[in-house]
Amino acid sequence: MRLTTLRAIREAVSTVASNHTIHISNLSWVTSRKQVFDYFSQFGKIKKITIPLDQRFGVHRGYAFVDFEDEQSVKKAFAGGQFHEIDETNVRLSRRIQRTDPKRETSAAITDQKPDSTKQQAKLVSKTSSKQTSPKSQK
Repeated sequence: MRLTTLRAIREAVSTVASNHTIHISNLSWVTSRKQVFDYFSQFGKIKKITIPLDQRFGVHRGYAFVDFEDEQSVKKAFAGGQFHEIDETNVRLSRRIQRTDPKRETSAAITDQKPDSTKQQAKLVSKTSSKQTSPKSQK
């Protein structure tokens, strides 16, 4: 199951990297991939549709990426405005731009805190790293 999640993340990142990709937000959780395909195929040829799933519940997270074959299809989709209706739900379209530097994770840990100390006495150590560390691993 872990490899499937990693594969889905890689696909989502590669889809976002395309200049021909639009992001659809506020997608109803009952909307199917076929409904997304049927709606957006009116604007041009679709190369790929990515709808990330919530692994805990088995339904999608309410957003999708549609990767078109060409820029003209993206322009046609936006010609009708930023808001569209799919499966009786108003969805919002936006352009996706590839992130150049990876997002950093921030972690914080409280150290030197005694059971009777107050919030003012606690020292907050905050550090930014590429790996998130837990307070237990810092002991």
